[in-house]
Amino acid sequence: HIPMVILATLATLIASQSVISGAFSLTRQAIQLNFLPKMMVRHTSDHEKGQIYLPFINILLFITVIFLVILFGSSEKLANAYGIAVSGTLAIDTILFIVVARSLWKKSVGYVGLAIAVFLSLDLLFVAANFTKIVHGGWFPLIVAILIFLVIHTWIKGQRTVSQKRQNMEGSLQDYVDKIHAQIPPITRVPGYAVYIAHHADLAPLALHATVEELHELHEKVVIVSVKIENEAHVPEEDRAKFDGLGYADGISHLSLSFGFHDSTDIPKTLRSLRHLSPELDFDPDDVSYFVSLSKVVPSDLHNLARWRKTLYAMMARNALSQSDYYKLPTNRTVEMSTLIEL
Repeated sequence: HIPMVILATLATLIASQSVISGAFSLTRQAIQLNFLPKMMVRHTSDHEKGQIYLPFINILLFITVIFLVILFGSSEKLANAYGIAVSGTLAIDTILFIVVARSLWKKSVGYVGLAIAVFLSLDLLFVAANFTKIVHGGWFPLIVAILIFLVIHTWIKGQRTVSQKRQNMEGSLQDYVDKIHAQIPPITRVPGYAVYIAHHADLAPLALHATVEELHELHEKVVIVSVKIENEAHVPEEDRAKFDGLGYADGISHLSLSFGFHDSTDIPKTLRSLRHLSPELDFDPDDVSYFVSLSKVVPSDLHNLARWRKTLYAMMARNALSQSDYYKLPTNRTVEMSTLIEL
């Protein structure tokens, strides 16, 4: 018995560690790809990028484990839920493999058909064999999967709607810079550097609109920074930045940054490494003012999303990590400007 207890304990430790690491990694990738609201991600190593810790996910896993222990009471009863989860995961992975093989790798119909005949048919047999376990605990992973899907789909749908409204309000960046230059009398330029965080590369951030139209002033040096998360793990340092002077030598420029979904989106650190790229970027990121545009989402009577989903999206948006923290901007030098957007 003692060797089996030791072996079971080690297996449990390995399995739990893989679940924790997988949950942290997948959640971070979902955040980077904008499938989930931004959350606090702590890097636990100065050398390894993959060593991360997400406090909210850790608490959520803790609550779920406690709930499972109370609900099922024993590992024997939990086996039914485990069977559905494993067989379902294998079938979904096979379907994803087939989709990737056909759409991305451009494999032939015969190759895809063989994969379906050999792998998917076998996986579906396992899924069918576990159907009887649904009423005996197998319902739990199905409920969890449905809830996660609803959360992700609601966030994506809400983000698309809010993003479209933001784009209509922001307008073209180049046109807005041209408008600033054509303004009579010229806008007052105050000493110092300002970095505006943009949501889209070609659009003028709402914070820039507010500064020009409400404060009637602008810093002598203005850098508009847009961030794009690529569908790859890492973006090489030499391909990370693209500088654009916007057609004028007046201190207003645009910097487009690209990150992989496994890269750290630390804007001050990235700006420090790009000082050689242009004289417009030759400044100390710790001595500039950062301006961030925030969207305050309010559910409305528009028929673009179910009312309960609007409430869910608004709650997620309200509790999401702010862009200032996500991009690691210095708190004492960051100005956040909110805009009301009806969903």
